[in-house]
Amino acid sequence: MGEYAELRDLCAERGVLWCFSGALLDPSKPGDRLSSVVAAAFSEHESDLIVERVRRAQRANAQEGKAHGKVPFGYRAVRDPDTGKIEKRVPDEKQAPIVREVVRRVLDGEPLYALARELNDRGVSTSKQSKGWTAASLSAMVKRPTYAGLRTHLGVVVGTGKWEPLISVEEHEQIVALMSDPRRLTHHGVEPQYLLTGIAVCGECGGRIRRRRNGRYSKRTGDGSERTFYEYSSYSCFEGGCVSRRQHLVDALVREAVLQRLENIVSVDELADPEQKEAQKAARDLRKRLDDAVAEFARGDLTAARLAHAEKLLLPEIEKHERRAQKIVPPEVQRLIGPNARSQWQAMSMVDRRMVIRSLVSVTILKDRPRREFNPKSVAIKLI
Repeated sequence: MGEYAELRDLCAERGVLWCFSGALLDPSKPGDRLSSVVAAAFSEHESDLIVERVRRAQRANAQEGKAHGKVPFGYRAVRDPDTGKIEKRVPDEKQAPIVREVVRRVLDGEPLYALARELNDRGVSTSKQSKGWTAASLSAMVKRPTYAGLRTHLGVVVGTGKWEPLISVEEHEQIVALMSDPRRLTHHGVEPQYLLTGIAVCGECGGRIRRRRNGRYSKRTGDGSERTFYEYSSYSCFEGGCVSRRQHLVDALVREAVLQRLENIVSVDELADPEQKEAQKAARDLRKRLDDAVAEFARGDLTAARLAHAEKLLLPEIEKHERRAQKIVPPEVQRLIGPNARSQWQAMSMVDRRMVIRSLVSVTILKDRPRREFNPKSVAIKLI
């Protein structure tokens, strides 16, 4: 109506006539202005009713677990041969195995950028007209509740969908927790070369530690030019240069602390947070209660008002427990558990090694008096 009034006044000022529904109106005349106001108000009212009907239908479909929106990668639509209307979604024979493979390999600790590159090399096409797979597109795909058979409405899981899941709810929860872990950094560029840059902190100012080359000297080459050489590298405070330690000695100290801990662990349960397991179980129990309420509503045993009240009470609790369940033991760490920790470490990329460090320890380089020998006590390693 606001847009209508602005257009009406502009047309009246410029002498522009309106023609709609077979009638010619002059916005500068009172009678025609009244007719146009009634028509505009009626049109706005009809538009609002359509929006409300669509929203009501979407809520009902969500509560009944019916599929909605575009058919995602991994599924294909089965249509009615007469009407062409989509009757159901079923796993696609070629795409569904790709979804399961990607989820399994992500849970096994493989980086998304490497998986995306491999899928592109294998010629696996996406469901959209795009240039190919990327780490971002794979991340968005594996986190979709749809693949676990969960129905969402307005971005919130509201129940179980009426289609065949490709992965289990437990796998979906693990994927979401893994991809939401703040310790998991997205890798876009050149693989990092150093174990503790940006991870270790300065014990004086709290600033991040960076790698620096030390012991610079110049040497004249055979062609008469002068070249600069460096004797060793160190980890130094990037903020104020408060502390500095030999890089290879600090790396060896931290690596040994991590590997000794992992070699003596029998089961991943020793690293898992008990509160996380409780939160996952509580979220599943509450979601089952909500699913039961939706089923009662579908049978006519529960009113819409009672169902809405149940959603209002249960959904915030479900979200709270799911947030508590976000912390999991990363697959990179799980690979190192047991007597083969050292051989597994050697086979790891620097990206995965840094993930292990972030997950298990915090490293602080402390201020120390100058001395010839490396002092292990000047590096504080705290298990987390």
